[in-house]
Amino acid sequence: MTTSANELANWTGHFDQHGSLLVSRSKLSVKNRTMADHSFQIGHHEIKTVAFWKAVSAEILATAILMIVQCSTPLKWPGNNDSGTTVQIALGMGFVVMCLAESVGHISGAQMNPAVAIAMFLAQKISLLRAILYVVAQCIGAIAGSGLVYVVTSPNATGNFATTTVNPLLSPAQGMVVEMYLTFILVFVIFGATDSARKLTMPGIAIGLTVAMDVLSGINHTGASMNPARSLGPAVYVNIWTDHWVYWVGPILGGALATLVYRYGFNPVKQEDENCKTEVIKEQELRHVVEEVFGRFRPEVTGARENGNI
Repeated sequence: MTTSANELANWTGHFDQHGSLLVSRSKLSVKNRTMADHSFQIGHHEIKTVAFWKAVSAEILATAILMIVQCSTPLKWPGNNDSGTTVQIALGMGFVVMCLAESVGHISGAQMNPAVAIAMFLAQKISLLRAILYVVAQCIGAIAGSGLVYVVTSPNATGNFATTTVNPLLSPAQGMVVEMYLTFILVFVIFGATDSARKLTMPGIAIGLTVAMDVLSGINHTGASMNPARSLGPAVYVNIWTDHWVYWVGPILGGALATLVYRYGFNPVKQEDENCKTEVIKEQELRHVVEEVFGRFRPEVTGARENGNI
């Protein structure tokens, strides 16, 4: 059994790609680094993988489940004066986000929110194509989940069907600011709870509690949407579009601001995105790893190094 220089190069590249062997990015040419970064930012390579489309499908399903709970909890059923209270809505949304974050978080990130998807793109955690398709998937899931509740609910209980509108005592601009700071809080907590430096085993708990807290503090102002897809779903069925732009502009701006503050301001450790960048290690450490694994083929390894292939 022999190991050629080309096979060795393929081996090191394989481990670099899957994160098992961390290789200095300085060993790549400027042209190759630029192409790699561009490929990740666009995402035209990952879009060809099965895992990518599983993630997109997970976002559709998770957002649909989110909206089933969101559209069900505010319903005012005749004869039941205890239905649709603020506490019920807050707990329902907090619990469902908590559960979904833990159930599909490892598949797609369980973002379920266009504002979060855009924030993750700005933080260079997901590619452009992934962000775009996540937003589309989340809107589809929101419409589907809302529609399911709508068709099984009596018209006597539907009312405004969980649509979000700005309190008449506020201006649309004030409503936008409310949605912006509520979403800022949510996205800021998401970054902190999922930060690899924290090593939280169940970040969904912190995220779910944040959603509940935001609902309790902002529901009387704007309905506490924090999620453009959440506002879109019910509006499609009851045709209420009053100040709908507030629920897109506010959350997206809030998510973007949270990205700037946490990712580029308060981030406790300097992190590189795990999908495209690697930790820089010394060349002698790389040589040591290669020689340990391929110790039996030391002549071929040494020859490959002398020829500039390692």
